[in-house]
Amino acid sequence: MKENSISRTTSRTSRTGVSCKSTWYSEVRKVAPCGTDTIRAGVLNEQIGQYRITGRLGQGGMGEIFAARDEKLNRTVAVKFIANTQMASEASRRLFLREARAAAALDHPFICTVHDVLEHRGQPVIVMEHVEGETLQTLISRGPLPPEQIGRYAREIAEALGAAHARGIVHRDIKTSNIMLTPSGHVKVMDFGLAVNLKASPEDATAHASEELKLRVAGTLPYMAPEVLRGEKATPAADMYALGVVVYEMATGRRPFGGKTDALLVSEILERQPPTPRQVNATLPRPLEALILRLLSKEPSMRPSTADVIQQLSEITQPAKPKQQRSLAVLPFQSLAHDREDEHLGLALADATTSELALVHSLLVRPTAAILRYQAGADPVTAARELAVDAVVTGTVQRAGTRLRVTVQLISAAEERPLWSTKIDTTFDDIFAMQDEVSRKIVDALKLELTPADEQRIANRIQAPGDLLELCLKGRVALLDETVEDVNNAIELFERARDIDPNNPLPWIGLSDAYTRLAFTFDPEGGWDVRAREFADRALQLDPNVPEGHYIRGRLAWTTRRAAEFERRFRSAGHDRVSRRADRRSAGDVPARLGDQSGRSFRRASHRNFGGPSR
Repeated sequence: MKENSISRTTSRTSRTGVSCKSTWYSEVRKVAPCGTDTIRAGVLNEQIGQYRITGRLGQGGMGEIFAARDEKLNRTVAVKFIANTQMASEASRRLFLREARAAAALDHPFICTVHDVLEHRGQPVIVMEHVEGETLQTLISRGPLPPEQIGRYAREIAEALGAAHARGIVHRDIKTSNIMLTPSGHVKVMDFGLAVNLKASPEDATAHASEELKLRVAGTLPYMAPEVLRGEKATPAADMYALGVVVYEMATGRRPFGGKTDALLVSEILERQPPTPRQVNATLPRPLEALILRLLSKEPSMRPSTADVIQQLSEITQPAKPKQQRSLAVLPFQSLAHDREDEHLGLALADATTSELALVHSLLVRPTAAILRYQAGADPVTAARELAVDAVVTGTVQRAGTRLRVTVQLISAAEERPLWSTKIDTTFDDIFAMQDEVSRKIVDALKLELTPADEQRIANRIQAPGDLLELCLKGRVALLDETVEDVNNAIELFERARDIDPNNPLPWIGLSDAYTRLAFTFDPEGGWDVRAREFADRALQLDPNVPEGHYIRGRLAWTTRRAAEFERRFRSAGHDRVSRRADRRSAGDVPARLGDQSGRSFRRASHRNFGGPSR
């Protein structure tokens, strides 16, 4: 039966003038509309102790439920009478009273509270908390819930069951229509009407033996554990199975088994494995799926306890504290055209995207040197874990003349799914607009914000025409291999770019970087550092704020032990968080040469510049 939403608290007035609202009690069973004709004669307005009956709410597991006014404490309560059909014997009456005692013993914020246990005209009566809100079943009817919400509700249900199990009480009828969601956003486990007290006294056990035989297979079929269907006694593990069905529903919007007849449904529960939750909802975290499947184990001993469930859910779905920074790596884009002329494109675009994202202060971006091993392709989630980052950017590139078709995806390592993707048709002349779009979308997908300083850095980044930019990208890719031949090739490419526009800082930065490599790696005594410094100064003359220029000048400063300049340069470059492609090998001995204080400054700056440790 599709339930009516209680959140829409539509009131209607019966012929007696009694106002009735839709609550859990009117949803748990099919009941007639509110009115005097639906209430047993003599019950409406009847006084039972301090409670005055005001209306019928519905039918519970073992009896009718009425609204009442607690005239002593001035509150609305729910009053449950045992159904006449359940009063055929003294044993039935005693079983009902045992249910009341079991429920009354539970005092927990996520369990519907039992206020009182009475007898009225020979009938047992339970007075309980009146709960408003909507059922979990109603919420699920609108679609699967997000993992954080699943975790919160499942933890609270597990806490309620844990309190009951600690007192030897098994609910036996956990289901989505028995879970109320209060206006404050918490759950209330309802209807302990079929509760079993595993710690019952020997007298109770003897008196109710025949009743237990009748009720042993009691509950709601889709939520019943296999062992209960086989006639075994319900234990806490049976409640855990039912919880598994409830969590499965929250995660997928459907029950694990859907047999159209009772016989088919029983057969499926006993013999078949359900579709895995991720087959139905691929966005579900794998650890949450694994927990659900453990709860649905056919063997009771394989199901986790309430304590295990609470701990695992806390680890899986506890909302993470907001991060001041997120870590990221841009993997080499894969070229869809196998043209030797375009072999550089995938790595070049990854490198350019890395540099662009490194301008965002709240992002720690792994350097291009750290992702070179993935040029042949890699599983993104595996790469993210190896690089110890929150997310990775992957992409493909296809070139047709001057046109580029680029696809980009941002993939979460924790959730193992894309957070954002796009396809962009562009040219080298428009590649900066593409980088800007990609960077902003990634920042948004990671729930970060661009600060005014970030906006300023992005706005101030160096622009270049397409032909000059492509030469610089090729030069930067050549420098990644760090052989003399590749460095010389890079110098030639940067010189060609410089000839196109001598007033653009990009070629000068490239030349300075290349000559720095010669000075550090291949010929420390060759005087290449002088030319590297000249080219860096030329770039800074053209654009005093270009962070790469300050970074290179900072690296060069330590060769002459100019600690003050070193710290000043690295403070400028480090503040702007330029992500460098240089390998740490060439910079690893800087702290030792500069002394303790300068060394500490270098470590701070290089950590920012390199985006954390590369592997």
